[in-house]
Amino acid sequence: MPIKVYIETADPHFGEAIKAYLHSCDFDIVQDIDVANIVIYSTDLNEPSAYGLCQDLRRVNKDIPIIILSNEITLGEDVKAQYAGATEVFAIPFEPKVLSNFIRQGKQHGEY
Repeated sequence: MPIKVYIETADPHFGEAIKAYLHSCDFDIVQDIDVANIVIYSTDLNEPSAYGLCQDLRRVNKDIPIIILSNEITLGEDVKAQYAGATEVFAIPFEPKVLSNFIRQGKQHGEY
């Protein structure tokens, strides 16, 4: 059964590139967050509202893995993101294969 991935991003070109790559790796890209096994959220962690989506998702679903993709991540921002509910934070640019491997490892460990 394929992993269902929901992707939220402010940059449509970046979002489409991530969706296309993950789709080519046999992940299902879903438009409804309620059916997703994992959420990928691309944001600027320097923005005050950046942590809001994680907090909102955690109130609704305490178990769904949330991966944040962001530019220029400091240790403090990484810690704040994980405190807000992120499972993992990737700094942009990153190697897409690292992202797909991380998602697959979670499935192998029964996280979703």
